[in-house]
Amino acid sequence: MNRSAIFLILAGVVVAAALLALLLAEKPQTPPPQASSPQSEPARLSPESPGESGMETAPSVQSTVSLEEVRPLYAALQAKIENYKTVTVRVRVEFPNLVRGHNLESEFRLDAARPDRYIHEALVSQRDNTRDPRSGWTLKPLLSEALNGSNLKVVSFKTHRVHRLDLAATDKPSQAVVGPTKIKCASHFADPLQDFMFGIPFEERLAEVSEVKKVGREGGEELHVRMSLTPGMSETIRRNRHLPILPVTKDALEKFTVREDRFDARTGALRETRYFNPRGVLWMMQTYTEIAWDGEIPESRFDLEEPYGAIQHDLNQTLRKKQATGLRGEDLAAIMRERHGQAPPLDELRNMVAERERKQAATQAVDSASPALSTTP
Repeated sequence: MNRSAIFLILAGVVVAAALLALLLAEKPQTPPPQASSPQSEPARLSPESPGESGMETAPSVQSTVSLEEVRPLYAALQAKIENYKTVTVRVRVEFPNLVRGHNLESEFRLDAARPDRYIHEALVSQRDNTRDPRSGWTLKPLLSEALNGSNLKVVSFKTHRVHRLDLAATDKPSQAVVGPTKIKCASHFADPLQDFMFGIPFEERLAEVSEVKKVGREGGEELHVRMSLTPGMSETIRRNRHLPILPVTKDALEKFTVREDRFDARTGALRETRYFNPRGVLWMMQTYTEIAWDGEIPESRFDLEEPYGAIQHDLNQTLRKKQATGLRGEDLAAIMRERHGQAPPLDELRNMVAERERKQAATQAVDSASPALSTTP
């Protein structure tokens, strides 16, 4: 995969996320922590033993398989990602040691058909009672996104809103968001595996491999490929685009120092990806329950269902009103929140801007007169 293209996509994702966050009036995310300083040597893992929650920790450091035996598995994944026409991915993400007594989960579902069809759904562990910190956790839908041709639809189950954006719009206000959003959409096609190290080439990852071993499992033998995470890799994980919808905070991901990919030894299929902390305790686990390349996906799959009674937002119309009134994005978002997602008529918005400017002018006049009024002869 072309590394410069990957970094362009990642840069676009960051820009698009910031712009869409402003439009959707979601609570802003705090900036990710800075990357930690490089370690003098790779973290040493403890022998295989029960973890803090009884979960399996990293295996003991004993290389039993040559790296060259697993290199073709990564090459095959790379070829699939670059050349697929359709893909279906279902991945379960678990955090077994973050909350005592609870196994926090997320689930991502992606169906994509190049070049302009995909649907991405996210479910996440949420408190049964958000006001009671002692209540249990349940996996619930949080966010869905569908691209069908040039029409992008985003459904927030948390705010009970549906946002639409026409990516074919050519007016200047829409273009300010359409361009970066197209790059963000491209990231779903470029990263169908929902990889938390998306953008880091497989060859660069393999340079950090510390152990490859073959392990017998109930479902058949597996090849375990364990690698140390460099500070740059850790920073990429903390900046992952899925982080805002995971049931964790950014500092929780600082605990990752080792990654382990697990492949089916017979078929070469990727089964799991696991992340461990410096003591070798399992901290996050991605289980691929389904990966299907170039199968038939019905067109109806890309029609995203909306929750009953959801508030509708036309983002193109909102952008045009913002441009016409000169209203700041945060002001318009506040007004729409007060009116349950409905933008006021254009004339009313213009009056609001005029009133704001009148108050600002009056305040400036008082401030400029204050020094003269306080001066004594």
